[in-house]
Amino acid sequence: MPSFVKSEIIPLAGSASLLNNNLSCGAESNFAVAHRSVVHTVTMTSTDTKVNHRSLGSKEGNGTPSNALVNQVKWVELKSRSLLVIATHKGIQIYGPDLSQLLFFHSLSNQGDSSVFARGIASVDDQFVCVGTSRATIRGHNCAIADLDGDGQLMASGDGEGIIRIWQASGQTLECRHIINETNNDYVTSIRLIKDRAVAVGYGKGQIRIFDVQKAILLAEIGAHARAVSALSVSPSTSLLASVSEDSFLRVFQLVSSSGSFEISQAHAECLTDMQLTGVVFVSESKIATVAFDSSEIILLTDN
Repeated sequence: MPSFVKSEIIPLAGSASLLNNNLSCGAESNFAVAHRSVVHTVTMTSTDTKVNHRSLGSKEGNGTPSNALVNQVKWVELKSRSLLVIATHKGIQIYGPDLSQLLFFHSLSNQGDSSVFARGIASVDDQFVCVGTSRATIRGHNCAIADLDGDGQLMASGDGEGIIRIWQASGQTLECRHIINETNNDYVTSIRLIKDRAVAVGYGKGQIRIFDVQKAILLAEIGAHARAVSALSVSPSTSLLASVSEDSFLRVFQLVSSSGSFEISQAHAECLTDMQLTGVVFVSESKIATVAFDSSEIILLTDN
């Protein structure tokens, strides 16, 4: 059974906003968090003795600075390269791996409603980037997208009404395979696929539910937190699930799947006193990173 301990602190150039899923980690320990209209990135060197910081402000399509608030930032891995995708209140920005140039900008202002915003980022089939919006531009959702996650040809989407959809990539289109309506009068905050077997979903009332992606049935439910689940992460081997919340707890659950059943047991719990945790990510099978609202530090925990 894993047991994680705090092992390292990585300083950020600025603090993290109170946003769900507000921590991303790309290849080579490239971290990114959002603070208001700025994205703070930090890269560990190969020797882990030095960190490189960079701050990216929101921009318009012509590259001019913008005051648009950032809702989510995420590193996505495609076949050809890594990309940093930023979802804001005005549009979608995509940067290359070295962050030196804005490669793409999609404006939401042409939808004629200043309240439209982007949120939810995923890569699908290792070649497409999907981004949700408050207009539920992923067909089948009737309200704002809360989060997206992709794994191979599968993608999962969840919204503010608690509806979950499982999608399958087919050529250059997405086909909806299943709709999961077990909302229990709750809203989705975070969603993570567990390969092609299951999907873990975090909710506003602190529950985590795990559904079978092939049969769209509930496999397990956990009363994980006293407050809303703010982020989930699945380990590379898919045997561990980490969750964080504004209740200051980071929890790690052991996942065991066999003969159509799904067993979950808590492997670790860490209380980071007086910290409203907003993001969590497995850096490796034995290392977890987390960040808290109004904190300018990324906390690393290592399995000892």
